[in-house]
Amino acid sequence: MKILILGGTGRTGIQLIEEGLRRGHQINALVRYPEKLKSESSNLQVIKGTPSNIDDLRKAINGAEVVFNTLNISTNSNWPWAKLRTPKDFISSSIRNMINVMHEERIKRIITMSAHGAGDSITEVPGWFKLLISYSTMRYAYKEHGEQEKLLKESDLDWIVVRPMSLTDSQKTEEIQVSFKGVPKPRMTISRRSVAIFMLDIAENDKYIRQAPTISKK
Repeated sequence: MKILILGGTGRTGIQLIEEGLRRGHQINALVRYPEKLKSESSNLQVIKGTPSNIDDLRKAINGAEVVFNTLNISTNSNWPWAKLRTPKDFISSSIRNMINVMHEERIKRIITMSAHGAGDSITEVPGWFKLLISYSTMRYAYKEHGEQEKLLKESDLDWIVVRPMSLTDSQKTEEIQVSFKGVPKPRMTISRRSVAIFMLDIAENDKYIRQAPTISKK
């Protein structure tokens, strides 16, 4: 399978590239800083650019059958009040461009990483977390994830929105629990590696098309 990955130098994106290469897929990765990707695999093509530039996306898509998006709003640290490093509308502007290019190229499938608490899943998170989102820099990311979900749901694409719980850097193989509307109740965390595995699995087996599963460690 030939795939395009957006956000390939992020912590989840790197896991997605590594797992995709391990499975033998051909990967195009559109990144701003190619030097951050160390793989020398012949199945990885790295294109320098940004998804906020539609012409960069046109160059990068190059025969892809499915698009994976792990873009996020970047900050200077993990502190909830850290300063932004990317524009406040980075995700939504990139997804608008991606939808347009996918229509041009007649590509239907996109799997995007959002977050539990984005979009209509905000009703599933506790009050204290809603307050944290509202009064911290996190509000920009959650607003953008909600906007990208809205844009995809309004499109005619075969989209899947993956909403992970709190992300960890564990390299352990985790059994994954899939929840809809809080049933079954999701656990607190999931590793980035597990998210990458899940995203590739559903691309390969066509599960959850036009759905938004929340995933957590079982």
